[in-house]
Amino acid sequence: MKIDLSQHCKISLFSTFFVFVFLLLAHRGEAAVFSHNLSQGSRDTEVKALQQYLNTHGYPVARTGAGSQGKETMVFGPATKQALIHFQKDNHITPANGYFGPATRKVMATVRSAAGTTPIPKTPPATPLSTPKPANPPVIPEAPLPSTPEITLATYTIGGTIMGLTGQVTLTNNATDQLSLTPASASLFTFPTALPTGARYNVTATPRGINEHCFLINNSGMVASTNITTIQIACGTTLTDTTPANPFTNPIIPSSAPTTHELSYTTDGHGTITGSSTQSITFSANGTEITATPNTGYHFTTWNDGLTNPRRTDTNIRSAQTYTANFAINIYTLTYTAGANGTLSGTTTQTVTHGSAGTEVLAIPDANYHFVSWSDGVLTASRTDSSVTSSLAVTASFADCGEIVTDARDGNTYPTVKIGSQCWMAKNAAYLPSVVPAATGGASPYYYVYGYQGSSTVVAKAQVNYTKYGVHYNYPAALTACPAGWHLATDAEYTVLTTYLDPSVAGTKVKSTSTWVGGTNTSGFSGEPAGSREPAGWFGFSGTDGFFWTATPSGGNAWIRNLYSGSDFWRGAANQLYGFSARCLKD
Repeated sequence: MKIDLSQHCKISLFSTFFVFVFLLLAHRGEAAVFSHNLSQGSRDTEVKALQQYLNTHGYPVARTGAGSQGKETMVFGPATKQALIHFQKDNHITPANGYFGPATRKVMATVRSAAGTTPIPKTPPATPLSTPKPANPPVIPEAPLPSTPEITLATYTIGGTIMGLTGQVTLTNNATDQLSLTPASASLFTFPTALPTGARYNVTATPRGINEHCFLINNSGMVASTNITTIQIACGTTLTDTTPANPFTNPIIPSSAPTTHELSYTTDGHGTITGSSTQSITFSANGTEITATPNTGYHFTTWNDGLTNPRRTDTNIRSAQTYTANFAINIYTLTYTAGANGTLSGTTTQTVTHGSAGTEVLAIPDANYHFVSWSDGVLTASRTDSSVTSSLAVTASFADCGEIVTDARDGNTYPTVKIGSQCWMAKNAAYLPSVVPAATGGASPYYYVYGYQGSSTVVAKAQVNYTKYGVHYNYPAALTACPAGWHLATDAEYTVLTTYLDPSVAGTKVKSTSTWVGGTNTSGFSGEPAGSREPAGWFGFSGTDGFFWTATPSGGNAWIRNLYSGSDFWRGAANQLYGFSARCLKD
């Protein structure tokens, strides 16, 4: 179709001047100014500017396809991160981890300043464009380096078992650390001073009782990252009938002592014993290995005699013993973080026990943004994590476009798409408060459904063309087409769109792939060939042309955009009595 008022002249003098200015600015190679930090997962226009910088300064994001020169995207992915790491390494930025922070931005600004207004090369230079490297290049920290924490050495206790005391005995470790025991003392002992790994220990015993002798075994050695519990001491005045004898080389069973002793292992109720939990051991013999195994959601802490290894084998058994394994319930941390352009309501760091629930956290978007999802895939802004079995750290993400918008006036829903810096509805407006046949027209707002010649909105909305193309509006009606928070795009705003997409191929990039031959819809705009309602009172050009009102009048006419068989998105002016489609832009 061709329209009156310069329909055959597809590019006005204004368009020619605009393209000339656009090409002049592009030739100058003006660099983008980076205003904030970026990292893998970031999505905005500064990511595209970063890719353009890397591609034109010897650090290609990709050789072909998305991310390559001329096909930069707004998505910070692995390829962008790798290219940035190469730039950071060449410019001595540490750590070179692909995080685009203040230090990297500063270096890029220096390189841009040095480059002046030299046009951006079409192919990457043979060597990276960077400042000359001095003999000992300085290291540029991306972030303050953490101070070295004070190191505290782990220490381990020295102890063991003692038996047979009839009087007081003084135990000494390394000639300085002393411990005084009496017959009433427990059979287990531990020195007050713990030692670090690598320290040596040497334990001696000085009995205070008359004719009492003490014999020791395993009483010297080196600490090796575990508590020492194997020192054994036997004391007494009559270990044999005549002279003292070492019970460790020639064990004597007192005539009054039982020939066997019982070893018993139990738990505090939150775990089990693997191995023989009740063992009958011959005097001075060894038990068999057992292991304390926690129930689900618990962990082993200690035995009642102080041992911290859940696995144990008790040796040189000389009396009945009962050992209890203690366990503690697992405790987890739930951490919630708000990404850019939003906040959180609720407790953002929560401590919960195994199997219990946290409290509600709500992700709240900033003005003109919407919640997208949590980093673990949860799609509801409000969440209460229950039956927790591990720690959790999640981030809420927000966006200013991409959501489904519902028109509160009639319940119609519209997908949205971010194109450059603009957020467009990706479907023609379908607001239909009334409907008239094509023959009805005038200066008042009139609403049409392509091919429908009646006046019932119910019947009109049941038409295939209503679902496919939306509503055709005369110019006054088009100004009412968009819901709150949205508006009919102006002529200038359409120009921003076509400039971003490249005016020569903008039409191809906004055409729906399902209804146009050669349409790519790479922009996501999904423009349809909805045709028009003609002032003469008929519908026409469906399937071959798509016409879109702008909100900008031009004398008694108004500026429009036209999709047709060409690759551009044609700009012209049309009589306000025409019935055209309307597209809404976010305020």
